[in-house]
Amino acid sequence: MSALDELAATTDLGPARIRALRVLVAHRGGKWTPRRVRRDYIALGIDAPKLRTARRDLAQLAREGALDLHDEDPGFHYYTRKEQSA
Repeated sequence: MSALDELAATTDLGPARIRALRVLVAHRGGKWTPRRVRRDYIALGIDAPKLRTARRDLAQLAREGALDLHDEDPGFHYYTRKEQSA
């Protein structure tokens, strides 16, 4: 696969994944962890085999202001919807 093909694949899948995660977060509460996101991606048929992908997507939504990061416990980090933590 050429670098251009890889870039096209990344730009096509990334926004679709993020959009799917935005919808999931908007309609479901609770703690959002990379494992939970990865399970939801698999259930939706989204090819995202690595937890690192889910971690990055969660961080993206936090940067956008949709999620709050909870990292009080050094070994466990999770996110919640913005309105839940207020």
